[in-house]
Amino acid sequence: MGYHLHLIAVPEAELREDGVWLAELFAASWDAWSGGEKSPDAVETVIEKDFFTLDHLLCGAEKHDIGPWLPASLLIFGGRPVYHPKYPDPYVLLTPEEVRVAADFIRRTAFEELWAVSGVELAASWGRPRAEVAEMLAGHYADLRDTYGRAAAEGRVVAKYFAF
Repeated sequence: MGYHLHLIAVPEAELREDGVWLAELFAASWDAWSGGEKSPDAVETVIEKDFFTLDHLLCGAEKHDIGPWLPASLLIFGGRPVYHPKYPDPYVLLTPEEVRVAADFIRRTAFEELWAVSGVELAASWGRPRAEVAEMLAGHYADLRDTYGRAAAEGRVVAKYFAF
């Protein structure tokens, strides 16, 4: 699949803040995910290509105005970088507290509320019917809500990998 965002919730006690370990975690998870062998206990999701648009929906066009510390900004790009010694792009980690804050935001904020603010603009920029773009983003939003909700309930860290 090339261009995607992969999120995995990891029990805090199992996490190693090491780029090599994270590379192995994501490689094993990707193999299971793409092979249809994902564990039912896994708390993870993959968003293909649309994560920049989803971030725009969550944070608005003027993301710098809301600040990197606010809950909406945690969901896609938020977190602390962890680097692999051979790769320039970092993995990103959210602490259990940041995961809880992000999960609370996405639980309390209806997709329709966000769509009402920037959905028309997003659909126009894609050149697709509004309903098609809304359906796609609503599906991603539901996946994020589930992943962050389960991760927060279990006190997990969320690790992110951006494949470009």
